[in-house]
Amino acid sequence: MERFYRWLLSTSWTERMRAYAFIEKDLRMRDDWVFDDDKWEELKLLTGQIISIHFKRYPAKGLHDFTERLKVLYTLLLNKLSSDKSSGHRVSMRLLLDIYDDDNIAARQEIRNMFGRREYDESLTVLENLFACYEKMMEAIQSRYVVAMG
Repeated sequence: MERFYRWLLSTSWTERMRAYAFIEKDLRMRDDWVFDDDKWEELKLLTGQIISIHFKRYPAKGLHDFTERLKVLYTLLLNKLSSDKSSGHRVSMRLLLDIYDDDNIAARQEIRNMFGRREYDESLTVLENLFACYEKMMEAIQSRYVVAMG
């Protein structure tokens, strides 16, 4: 767990990818999703970013604290969105908001809009809902790019 902690919070992309690979392995072993390799790569990166940025913004007090909080965070991500009892699922929304810089106003607003309009499925996991929002935002960016290049 100590190596995972170090890799996850590293400034080295290579080391963070080692931690993300452990996350992907666990997600694949759960056998909850069937994705092609590209989708698995996106899910791995999103999940890894959510977890690593969470611990960079809200640092653990040590390895034990990290381990305990990681269990809570991971459980939240893998539980149904309906289990997030915060008003408007703000805890789940904050996880996705945190991966974007404060100056990325468009992405942050799109996330707020999704949750504000209740464009989520409470029967799906928090992670599935965050991933759907992330994919929707990436598609919108791609569309704007195609129009701009058009």
